[in-house]
Amino acid sequence: GKRSQSDVSILCDSLKNLIDALENEHKLAVENSNLEFGIKEKEFDLHTTRGNLEKSISDRKVVEDILLNVMPESIIQRLKNGEKFIAETIDNVTIFFSDIVGFTTISSSISPLEVVSFLNDMFSRMDDLAEQYDIEKIKTIGDAYFAVGGLFSQEYNHSHSPEMVATNMLHFALDVMNTIEDLNNSGKYPYKLALRVGIHTGPVVAGIIGEKKFAFDLWGDSVNVASRMESSGEAGRVHVSKATYKLTKDVFGFAKRGSIQVKGKGEMNTYWLTSKTKPIYTFRENEPQPRLEIQDGIQVENTVRVETAENHGNAAGKAEVHKPEENLEER
Repeated sequence: GKRSQSDVSILCDSLKNLIDALENEHKLAVENSNLEFGIKEKEFDLHTTRGNLEKSISDRKVVEDILLNVMPESIIQRLKNGEKFIAETIDNVTIFFSDIVGFTTISSSISPLEVVSFLNDMFSRMDDLAEQYDIEKIKTIGDAYFAVGGLFSQEYNHSHSPEMVATNMLHFALDVMNTIEDLNNSGKYPYKLALRVGIHTGPVVAGIIGEKKFAFDLWGDSVNVASRMESSGEAGRVHVSKATYKLTKDVFGFAKRGSIQVKGKGEMNTYWLTSKTKPIYTFRENEPQPRLEIQDGIQVENTVRVETAENHGNAAGKAEVHKPEENLEER
């Protein structure tokens, strides 16, 4: 009898241990399942977070690309850094204004969609040229295009000197005129386009206005003068102020227009840009100043001829600039 009780007791203990083991195994299985579920949940959250982050980065890139089309990169960076009020006086910029002569007549003869289509075509080409010459488009107003060169270039180096900025702007103006000629010759539009262009160099105030729908803009007398150069100009011609002429007279050909009455300014001496060639600035090592160079000694119409020193054995190593016999600038 005692042995039987002992066997039963042992059996009961074994069963209890087995049940405890099974319970522990079940508990571990549940915990393991919960852990796996938690890991999968965390992986899902991580994947979702990563997707949201990538979308956020993509969206931010889109926003920044849009902003870069309406204001300089340096201004965007300052806004990102938390600056609320941005305004700077810049001593020497070159300002460009253009508009389409007879735009009202053209726009009244075609549909609004056609107007937007051809303006988009023209302005997109001008935007590409502006980027090529390091020029900032400020805005378009109807058929008018407003751009500036030399913004936020505080360091005085070759590529940002007032002379180089003005030179690039005149190159830009010539290429814009060629672009209009190409559009007219393409037969794409049933009308002929003609631009009036005005350019002036001087100081401006540049900055941001508004807190929600903010905009980058320029202010100052120089903006008004450039606008007057355009409005008092002629179709198919680039009208240049004396300030811009003085910075670029050794590079381009000009015809003196003479003294004209400019609204808000009185009488001003102005010039027509007539150069058909395009000398370029090149830089050589150990040369502190920009060097004018053009291959094959191209003749600039009626006024300036620029030859390379190498072609003419100039021992001093400087390019020769042959100025016009008659000085257009009033003495």
